[in-house]
Amino acid sequence: MMKNFDKVETILDFNFILNNFKYEDRIIIILFYVEKFTDKEIGQILKLKENTVKTKRTRVKEKIKEMIKGGQDFYGSIR
Repeated sequence: MMKNFDKVETILDFNFILNNFKYEDRIIIILFYVEKFTDKEIGQILKLKENTVKTKRTRVKEKIKEMIKGGQDFYGSIR
């Protein structure tokens, strides 16, 4: 029972974190990490260059790491 609660809590944290980012950045993260698309495929879907997708994904990933490392409140804005 506790394991399911932890999973739900993790999903909620993930969603709250992503809500701090622009729509396009959220889509890139979801397509890459959840749906397992490549940067090239995401670029085709969003009509962006592959390198642009990779750069945006890396920047968002670093911001998320900073949020978690710094112990910042996940529910605040980082814009």
